[in-house]
Amino acid sequence: RRRVALAVCGIVMVGMSLVASAGVCSLLGVRATLIISEVIPFLMLAIGVDNIFILVWAYDATSPQETAPQRAGAALAHVGPSIMCAAAAEASAFLLGAVCGMPAVVAFSCFAAVSVLAGAVLQLTLFTALICIEEDAVLYASGLREPMLSKDGGDEEE
Repeated sequence: RRRVALAVCGIVMVGMSLVASAGVCSLLGVRATLIISEVIPFLMLAIGVDNIFILVWAYDATSPQETAPQRAGAALAHVGPSIMCAAAAEASAFLLGAVCGMPAVVAFSCFAAVSVLAGAVLQLTLFTALICIEEDAVLYASGLREPMLSKDGGDEEE
């Protein structure tokens, strides 16, 4: 129940990776086709949700006595390299399709490769930060801990 907002943010990040992919590919002059808007969102949703589950699982496997940033760091140390290696392998596989002479396949391959890489970067940076913010909010609401940031926006301890 408490991670509904985190799940919604994860799905929004999939959309952000699609927008980033459209922007980068447009800058490179790759023409968009209809199949890109019909297939790549579902492909990215599957890959993105899988990575998000892996990150949350790794975060939950850390010690609850540590602070949220320490737990996030431990989770990233555990699963971050495998997420980046998988994203690099997936993007490479898609880019192999770009050597094909068919324009629709080249466009699909380029959009998918950029989207996979953008999604992995967002998940390892923004989603990890959102996990920390969500955990801090839960602990603060339950009275177990003061917020990571003070009311004036600084992070100095008293």
